[in-house]
Amino acid sequence: TRLIADGTGRDVILDNDVNLATIAERTASGENDFVYLWLGSGLGAGIDIGGRVQRGSSGSAGEIGYLEVPRSAAALDPQAGDFTDLLGGPAIARLLGVTTLAEAVRVLPDNEAALTEIAARVALLAAVLEAVLDPALLVLGGPTGLAGGTRLAELVAARLGADSVQVRAGRANRRPVLQGARALLVSRLRQRLEARIEEDA
Repeated sequence: TRLIADGTGRDVILDNDVNLATIAERTASGENDFVYLWLGSGLGAGIDIGGRVQRGSSGSAGEIGYLEVPRSAAALDPQAGDFTDLLGGPAIARLLGVTTLAEAVRVLPDNEAALTEIAARVALLAAVLEAVLDPALLVLGGPTGLAGGTRLAELVAARLGADSVQVRAGRANRRPVLQGARALLVSRLRQRLEARIEEDA
């Protein structure tokens, strides 16, 4: 960040796509305590606690795609070694019999069998997030989560059980990463303006 700032003479903020989508979800829904599960080509979790995205000491909080799957995942995909193998873009494309994730998300909403299978896989990952973070709300986002929509959220919730975390589809459903970047920029500009006003007062 410092090298870019020094080279351009501008303030620079670097963030990842999932964190920005989490900010967009907070803005769209008004929620400020939830885990945003990004289901796309890769996987990630945005952790929002008290209206603040948790990035961890090195900025890598939420990198869940590389977690090894539990033994029970073998019944769903015996070749899956980690959660990206189980739920990433190539896995979803194979499940729907297409080549790319873009093709998969186009046909997913009308494929109940595929939604049920994906829900079983998401529920395994959600159980891990529950055990570690104990969130009240799990939001399904990213291309797969948004394509699955309310029906996928219902199926995941049914898998987890009534006493488990609440699950719903993302509400920031049009370019959430760009929405989050804009919200972050507006917030930083407001902070800077307020600071300048205080200095001049």
